[in-house]
Amino acid sequence: MSSEHAGQTSDDTAIRVEGLTKEFRFYDQPSDRLKELLVFNRRRHHTIKQALSDVSFTVRHGEAVGVMGRNGAGKTTLLSILTGTTAPTSGSVDVYGQVGAILGLGVGFLPQYTGRENLRSGLIARDVPRDTLAAKEAEVIEFSELGEAIDDPLRTYSSGMAVRLGFSLAISAEPDILIVDEALAVGDAAFQNKCQRAIRGFMEQGKTLFFVSHNTGILEAVCDRGIVLERGRVVCDGSIREAIEQVRVRFFGHDPDAPSSPGERAWGDPDVGLVRVDMRQARLMRENVYEQHQGEWARIAVTVRTPTPVERPTIGIIMHNALGKEVCGYSTVNSSVALPRIDAGEFSFEARVPLNVPPGMYTFRLSIADQVSKPPRLVHIWQDVCAVRVRSVGYTVRGMVDPGIEVLYGDDVYSLRVENERRRGARPGGE
Repeated sequence: MSSEHAGQTSDDTAIRVEGLTKEFRFYDQPSDRLKELLVFNRRRHHTIKQALSDVSFTVRHGEAVGVMGRNGAGKTTLLSILTGTTAPTSGSVDVYGQVGAILGLGVGFLPQYTGRENLRSGLIARDVPRDTLAAKEAEVIEFSELGEAIDDPLRTYSSGMAVRLGFSLAISAEPDILIVDEALAVGDAAFQNKCQRAIRGFMEQGKTLFFVSHNTGILEAVCDRGIVLERGRVVCDGSIREAIEQVRVRFFGHDPDAPSSPGERAWGDPDVGLVRVDMRQARLMRENVYEQHQGEWARIAVTVRTPTPVERPTIGIIMHNALGKEVCGYSTVNSSVALPRIDAGEFSFEARVPLNVPPGMYTFRLSIADQVSKPPRLVHIWQDVCAVRVRSVGYTVRGMVDPGIEVLYGDDVYSLRVENERRRGARPGGE
């Protein structure tokens, strides 16, 4: 069954789903339901459709999770169970925190009432104090940009207008967890961008987003993790880029067994291989995916095996965000001190990257080359050698990265680095 808890769990879980299954009964005619209720009738008069089958996952506070799948994959059923409007057949769902939900176009609104009346009822249902009701109502109307249409019956609204009202109401309640079902796929581009900015502001507060959509562009813009459902089962749970690739592979005719083209995952000398990669002083979430806080140092320890020597080696590391855009990077190619020759066999090194970035999922691209010739010989490139989910410490980073901006006032220094050291006792350089 689904439950909602006011506090957070000790492991900072926002949503926990375990073994979730949902079955629906279908009857050919209404009288068949009555026949089954008769004690003496043991014959089954219905067919069963399994909308969800043994679904399990955990969402932590501060994550932005995008859910994808074909129509009928079970996405809406999952959200209905998460919000408590539908009961599961078996399994458990626990939601920790106040939930704001936008399920479909105008779900929960009464079409015969005006937008203002629906808005007011929604605010009261969300326990907005009566002495602040008028101010909150004005705030929602201003954000929705509905103007005079707020006093028209909801049945006269277009789908885009209904979304404006629904999203504005949901975000105004300042929930801990925002659950959205396709709502931002309609409406004009300007309002979609406005909603995305509001969601980014929501996420900067360390809150949780669970977002179902067919629009992979929007999911890439606001999510760092993706879950793909197929026939009621989870077939992918990873970074948003991995999930979108799975959607393309499974639903758009790509061959899942076809080899990756150069540049997608890894390329170079096929005999050069990674022996191990790990991020020191980071929490392991799942294979090759770690978690750290803003302002900490990602310490990526790498061991590589090469069958031949690398005479004049160079090493490069680039960090990408969830959209695949380069955030920052470094290469030893122009270093005034050359790296020593690498002999055949195994060699190890460590790359350190300051996580002065907004919260979200990031991946690292590793490259090794040999400058013995011109152009240099590519030894190997690994596109996604590992990933880290950067958790918010309540410090806002403007743009893609904070290069170390500091404000000096009196005898004090104010910056992301200093604030992180004050809060967590971290030492520069990850030592």
